[in-house]
Amino acid sequence: MKNTVLAAVIAAALTLPYRAEARALTIVTKLNRFGGWSGAYVVLYLLGPGNKYEKTIWMAGRHHWIYHELSAWDRANHGNWRGVDGVTGASVGSGQTLTVHTHISDALINAGYSIAVDSKAYGRPAREDVRIPLTTKNSGRLVHTHGYVREFYYRM
Repeated sequence: MKNTVLAAVIAAALTLPYRAEARALTIVTKLNRFGGWSGAYVVLYLLGPGNKYEKTIWMAGRHHWIYHELSAWDRANHGNWRGVDGVTGASVGSGQTLTVHTHISDALINAGYSIAVDSKAYGRPAREDVRIPLTTKNSGRLVHTHGYVREFYYRM
C-alpha cells in the first residue's frame, strides 16, 4: 500500500508539469465570398524558426488529390500527408467561418514559431493567406487578407 501511494505521488509529480505546459488555442478563419459550386480547402499549419514545417494543425477538405495544389504547404511538408489523417474535416463554404480548437505547447509561444494558413477554392489557384508569429502579443489580433481568407485570428 505504501509503495502504491508513493508510486502514484511520483507519477503525478512527473506528469503534472507536462499538462501545465500546454495551453488551449482557438483559431478562427473567416472566408471571403467567392464564386463557384463548392467549398474551399483550408490548411492551418505550424512553422518553426526559419519557416521550417513542424505540423499540420487542421486540413479542411478530405480529397487527397487536392492537397498537392496547396503548394506552399505541400512543399513545406515535403508531400508527406500521413500526419493529416485525423486532423481533417469538410471543406469550408464561401463566406463561412472555420473554428479550430487545439492545444499548443508553451515552449512554442514567443519562440520563433508561426501559424500559416493556405487556401484553395475549387477551380482557382491556391493562396498563401496568412503567416503570423505565434506570440502572446498576436493573440486576438485580427488579420485581414485579400485571398480566400477574409479574416483570421487566434486566441490563447
